[in-house]
Amino acid sequence: MKKIYLPLIISIFIQINAFPQGGWSWQNPYPQGNTLHSISFVSTVAGRGWAVGELGTAIYTQDGGLTWQLVDLGTQENLNCVFMHSDTQIFIVGDNGLIIYIYDNGSSFEIEQQNSNTAENLRSITSNINGCPWIAGDDGTVLRTTDMGLTWTQQNVIYNYNLYSLHNIECTSAWAAGLDGFIMYTTDWGINWTYQATPTSHHLFSVDIGTFQHIRAVGNAGTILLSTDEGATWEIDSSGTNSNLKDVLNVGYARGYTVGTGGVILETSDVGEPWIQRNSSASEVTTLYDVEDKYGTDEMYVVGRYGIILKNSGVGTDFDILNGGTLNFLLSVQFYDENLGWAVGDNGTILRTIDGGETWIESTFGSSKLNSVFFIDDQEGWAVGRDGTIRHTADAGEHWGTQNSGTTSELWSVHFSDPDNGWAVGRYSEIIHTTNGGTTWTPQTSPTPNWLYGVYFVNSSTGWAVGLDSTIIHTTDGGANWVRQITNASNGFRFA
Repeated sequence: MKKIYLPLIISIFIQINAFPQGGWSWQNPYPQGNTLHSISFVSTVAGRGWAVGELGTAIYTQDGGLTWQLVDLGTQENLNCVFMHSDTQIFIVGDNGLIIYIYDNGSSFEIEQQNSNTAENLRSITSNINGCPWIAGDDGTVLRTTDMGLTWTQQNVIYNYNLYSLHNIECTSAWAAGLDGFIMYTTDWGINWTYQATPTSHHLFSVDIGTFQHIRAVGNAGTILLSTDEGATWEIDSSGTNSNLKDVLNVGYARGYTVGTGGVILETSDVGEPWIQRNSSASEVTTLYDVEDKYGTDEMYVVGRYGIILKNSGVGTDFDILNGGTLNFLLSVQFYDENLGWAVGDNGTILRTIDGGETWIESTFGSSKLNSVFFIDDQEGWAVGRDGTIRHTADAGEHWGTQNSGTTSELWSVHFSDPDNGWAVGRYSEIIHTTNGGTTWTPQTSPTPNWLYGVYFVNSSTGWAVGLDSTIIHTTDGGANWVRQITNASNGFRFA
C-alpha cells in the first residue's frame, strides 16, 4: 500500500485549497480543516455567523454554529478578519490588500471585491452601527470608508508599524495595536493619530474597547494591558500564562476573554480580578486566534488552527468543540472497497468508515502516533507507529490488539502480501518481518543506514522499500537479502 500523508484530513485532500473542486469534498474534520483566523456573529440575528481563515476559507452558519456551509469567495488569499456589519452586510479582509464585501439577499450571496488601493496585508476590520468601517494592516496601513466600501481612503499615519488590530467605539475614535507594544489612537476620524506609550515591547495582536472606555490589549508572552482612562495610561494585567495571546474581547462592563497559543482560553469577571483558564478541549499544539460573543446571550465562540470551532454556554463555563470528527493529524488511509476504509494518526487515533467516508467512527487505542495502516482483506489489518507500536485487528477494526514488534524504532509503513507474510519499515533503516500474521516479528538487514518510509510487496518474495535520500531497496527472497537500487535522483528526496 502506498502511504499517504494527510495531516488533519482523511478524505485524501491535500490541504492546498479550502473549497471542493473536481468532485472533492471535506469529510473530516467537519466542516473543514484549514486554520480559521476570525469569527463574527450579527447583532440582530443571533444565530447567523461567519468564520474565515487560510487559503480563502469562509464558512457560514444560520443556527449558531450547529451546522456550517463552505462559501466559495473566489480567492485563495489568506483571510484574516471578518466583521458582520448587519445581518445582510459582511466585510472580510485578507492578504495583499484584499477586501471582500458580501450582501446576503436571503437566497444567495452577492460577493464583491472592493478596491483597497494597497497591496499590504490587511489584518483587522471593525465598524459600529453608524456605518463607519475601519481597516488596519501592515506598514501602518489604516483605511476608512464612509460609503460602505465603495471607496476606501488611506489615513495619514506617520508610523510604519505592522498593525494587527483596530477597534472603534464611534466614528470619530479608534485604537490600533501592533508590533513591539505599539498602540495609537485617534479622536478626529483618523485625520490625526497619536502614539500612546505602553509598558511592554511584546507584539500586540488585539485591542478591544469595553464599556466606559475600559480598553484591553493582548500579545506575546501572556501580555495583557489594561487602560481605564481611554489609553492615557496603560498597566500590565497579570495573565498567569506565557502563551502568546491572539485576541481579547471585553463583554459588558469589564468582563473579558482572551485566547492564544497552547489552546489557552482565559476569562476574567472584572477589572482587578484574576484571569481564570477555561478548559478549551483543544490540543496543546492548537493556536486559537479569535473569540467573539453571540448577541443576546452569554455564549462565546472561539476559532483557530485546524479549523477548530469552540463554544461555551455562558459565564464561568468551559468550551466544547463544535467540529465533527477528529482534529488529530491523520497520516495514513486505506480503502478496501468504495465503502469500507480506515485512517490512523496522532495519539493512537483510528477511524473506520463503512459508507465511503460519509461518516467515520473514531476509536483510540493507546496514545502512540500511528503512521501507516494496511488491510489484507475486509477483516484483518495492521497499523504501525511510534516506539515500534503495532496494532492488529481481525474484525474490520472494531477491536484492536497489540503485537510485539521487538523494536522501539518508529515504524513508518507496513505491508502484507498475504495474511501470514508482512513487513514494516522505519527509523534507523529498521526492517521487520513476520511469517505468521504478526504473532512474531523478526528483524531483517537493510543495505543502507537511511530511514525507510514505505514498503510494498507483490508476493511473499518480491518487494521494495523506499526512504531518505532517494533510497530504494529491493528483495527477491522475502527480505533475507536486500539490495539498493540506483535511482540517479538528487540526494535529499524522500520517497514514500
